Amino acid sequence: MSLTPTLPTKSDIDEESRRIRRLRIVVNLSLSLIAQGDMPYEDAQEMLASAKRLAEDLFRDHFPGYPAMPAALMRHASASMRVSA
Repeated sequence: MSLTPTLPTKSDIDEESRRIRRLRIVVNLSLSLIAQGDMPYEDAQEMLASAKRLAEDLFRDHFPGYPAMPAALMRHASASMRVSA
């Protein structure tokens, strides 16, 4: 039984890049819409929760049992919602 990790293929790296790009677009769009301030608080919370679910779905195999959305991003979005509410 070998414990040597296998290196990712170019295809693996490309797929990972697509996932990251997709998540970055969704998070940036969500934060921009929330920051505009004309969204009801509940809608902003749901948008943030949806972005978090997407992150967890996209990277479930990388971080089993661990939320993929960084805590700093969650705090930033929550602060934006408090200011806008």
